[in-house]
Amino acid sequence: MKKLIVMFFMFSFLFALVAVAQENKGPETINLKESWKVEGKKEAVVFNHALHQDPKNNNTCTSCHATEEGGKFVPAGEIKGANDKNPAHANCWPCHLERKTSVGKTCTKCHVKAK
Repeated sequence: MKKLIVMFFMFSFLFALVAVAQENKGPETINLKESWKVEGKKEAVVFNHALHQDPKNNNTCTSCHATEEGGKFVPAGEIKGANDKNPAHANCWPCHLERKTSVGKTCTKCHVKAK
């Protein structure tokens, strides 16, 4: 009987470890200027990855990434210039406008000076 109880707790512990590992969906925030190696005068956009993963926001990994496993996301095209042809903007703005988020398309909403 003791062996059965010990085995039960071992499997429970392993199951909990696997469940926690599956919940790790990348970093909480991502500095996009560093991640995408962008040089420029504007402040870095610190992307709130955790906020975008929150179930109440109705996003899935494939809203931005190619697969459910995620992986590094890189926009298609060269990132430069403050206009809607910038690939970085083209990835964010349509979704924000469609969902009527408070972020909108104002530069200083995303390009915020570090505190």
